[in-house]
Amino acid sequence: MITYAEMMERCLSYIEEHLEEDFSLRELAEYCGYSFHHFCHVFSVCSGCSVGDYIRRRRLQEAGKKLKAGDLVTSVAFEAGFDTVSGFSRAFKKEYGVSASDFRRRYSGEGITVALKELPERVMVGYPIFPGGDIDEEAVGAYWHGNHFQVVSDEDYARVARGSSEEAALWERPLSRTGELCYFYGPVVYGEVDIPEGMFRRVLPGGLYAVFTTAPADLSADNASFAAEIRRGWRYIYGRWLDENGRYVFDDDGVAYEYYSADYGGLRSKDVVMDICVPVRDRYEDGPANFRKNGTV
Repeated sequence: MITYAEMMERCLSYIEEHLEEDFSLRELAEYCGYSFHHFCHVFSVCSGCSVGDYIRRRRLQEAGKKLKAGDLVTSVAFEAGFDTVSGFSRAFKKEYGVSASDFRRRYSGEGITVALKELPERVMVGYPIFPGGDIDEEAVGAYWHGNHFQVVSDEDYARVARGSSEEAALWERPLSRTGELCYFYGPVVYGEVDIPEGMFRRVLPGGLYAVFTTAPADLSADNASFAAEIRRGWRYIYGRWLDENGRYVFDDDGVAYEYYSADYGGLRSKDVVMDICVPVRDRYEDGPANFRKNGTV
């Protein structure tokens, strides 16, 4: 007779192999060589949850991967073994705390455009903010939203900007603070400027970048939707694009940054956008170039 550990291994393997198929718990118990009630008891003791809950959770986990990849909610629901989309949606929201459609949009590239561009070197003068502690993943992009952290006066900031309508922001670990992560934010400047106390000069290297322009957001009421689109852009880049584009990888010699310009929409714009600039290199540098710079990837 097989041990309980062997039974669990056999059971879990069967579940994985037939996850998208319709099978009953009694069939699973019979496959594992136990009576239905004894099988359910042993599974619950060994795994800490009922076999039904385990299968449902695994199907929802796989559903999450498919939604993240952009599959339609309807097809994912039926592939996960649910009879109705509404039933799937309720189960998904209970498991993840967000609706399936919202989860899909979080990681989708819907409305986001990407182009390969040779960007010039940019110089910014900004101030570092050290959040301390763990950083909420949802707040990494557009960290300015909901955080009032300007450490210089409006007058000093304007004097440095000298009418520039461009700003940039990035996360980095300056050596002066023993590698502590900080958010660096400030205007892009041109020419020599007097730098006030609390602000620092930072060069953003030129080179090949994948430039992601966010989906338009409405700033006429508040900036929450704008921040949400920026964060969705970052999730799409690191959650999908870098892994799935097949050709371009992050260039460690560069720096990824957020780029804002008044040319992309003003404070009351209903369709404001911004750029997320990610330094990349062609993994097939010695092979034929089949991309178009300054065009859509």
